[in-house]
Amino acid sequence: MSFFREALKRILFGCLLLSINCFAEVNNNSSIVKKLNDISRATNSIIGVSAIYLETNQKVSYNGNVPFFMASTIKVPIAVAFLHRVDENQDSLDHVVRLSNNNSIPGSGSLYHSLNKGYVDISLGKLLRLMLTISDNSASDAILREVNGPVTVSRMLHAYGLDHIMVRRSLLHILVDENGANPDVLNQSHTSKYLEKIFGQVPIAKKLFAWKQFQNDPRDTTTPDDMVMLLVKLYNRELLSDDSTDLLLGIMERCQTGKTRIKKLLPSGTKVAHKTGSWAIYSRNILKHPGSKQLFRFASDVGIISLPRDQGHIVIAVYVKSRGVSDHVRSRAIALASRAVYDHLTRNG
Repeated sequence: MSFFREALKRILFGCLLLSINCFAEVNNNSSIVKKLNDISRATNSIIGVSAIYLETNQKVSYNGNVPFFMASTIKVPIAVAFLHRVDENQDSLDHVVRLSNNNSIPGSGSLYHSLNKGYVDISLGKLLRLMLTISDNSASDAILREVNGPVTVSRMLHAYGLDHIMVRRSLLHILVDENGANPDVLNQSHTSKYLEKIFGQVPIAKKLFAWKQFQNDPRDTTTPDDMVMLLVKLYNRELLSDDSTDLLLGIMERCQTGKTRIKKLLPSGTKVAHKTGSWAIYSRNILKHPGSKQLFRFASDVGIISLPRDQGHIVIAVYVKSRGVSDHVRSRAIALASRAVYDHLTRNG
């Protein structure tokens, strides 16, 4: 009889421990959820965060299955698709291509300045670096053409189960849609100056309507969860060869944009291989219009954080959208969310 009483005690004690552990886990998750809720309210932003501590498999997902516009974080899957071609000996980093003014895309980067003046002969390896380090739009669309367009990128993502990363358009196509311009411009000879002129001629009411449609378009969106899984697969060498993986992560470590985002509030000297994204309305004429206050702007940063003293790696994706004009607040939201996740995972990992 005493045997059964002792066994019952052990079972009850085990259940008590299990309930305590479950309660602690719920408390831990609820604490980071509360923190991210507070950041969302304080910055008046909608935030999507996904993260995983690779070495412990501990995860955070906050609006992780909600689609967000990728902006320039779309350049990560494009880069993976290109380097996959390199691994398959279908292309080469040393391959030199000739770009013309038709390859000139306004926005971030510097290559369009040279393309507005004439032809540029440049290697695909250099285009890859420009695309990822300074987020060059002209370089990105050139690489996208080299991999035979969004369909090829989407096919690769689908093969790895990343069905919620929707690469559907070139950056030029996105800009045309966002501005409400005639899609015929996609097939016309142009410079970035010509495109900016065309965009500037679109009536404000039409442009505002186009942006309302654009901000709810499922194309070229991702869930934070799927973007993190892409980066996890990249880090684990599931997507590319060792050489291509090391090359891509090395370039992402030299990213020059987003110093006020993931890296901003992390311990000094923390190494982050990352890629940022920003998409907003900056035209003064539109900003003066009352309707512009109802439009969302977008900011993001995705990457791999190397923890100090060889403690491991945190893969993280943070997407933010808000109606505020200033990008500073969205960047601040990313920085605060990244630090909160960093503290949560390292404390509980």
